[in-house]
Amino acid sequence: MVLAIDHKTTSSQDQKNKGDLAAEAELFEYLHRAFGGHPERRVLWKTFAKGTSSARAKARGYMTMAMLYPNELASVKLSQWDVLGMEWNARPEAWSALKAAKRPTITHIITNPGQAKQALAAGATGLMVSSPSKVHP
Repeated sequence: MVLAIDHKTTSSQDQKNKGDLAAEAELFEYLHRAFGGHPERRVLWKTFAKGTSSARAKARGYMTMAMLYPNELASVKLSQWDVLGMEWNARPEAWSALKAAKRPTITHIITNPGQAKQALAAGATGLMVSSPSKVHP
């Protein structure tokens, strides 16, 4: 089992707020203790394209995941993240870019079996689901 963490206050932008950065550092320390000094084996640090927290997570050995949108693909280096996320209904060109990056891909946010089927057919290797019982095949 992997725990995906999205530290909302530092995941969406280049954060300058010292309080938010301190809270992020406290969370890293908590995870370190909670997972016996090896959270990198069980935690996936989730961020957005403009977020900088993934660099701090990487420095601590975490795997990272970016939740992306099609209009961001041309301006980011996909290899900086271990796992890539994309909207379930993204156009084929977006899925082609993700496939070329050779990373696992998670599609977001699935709310029904039809969306899951479409995303998996497009190339997603995993699903981010709001209500799993409504999506499970």
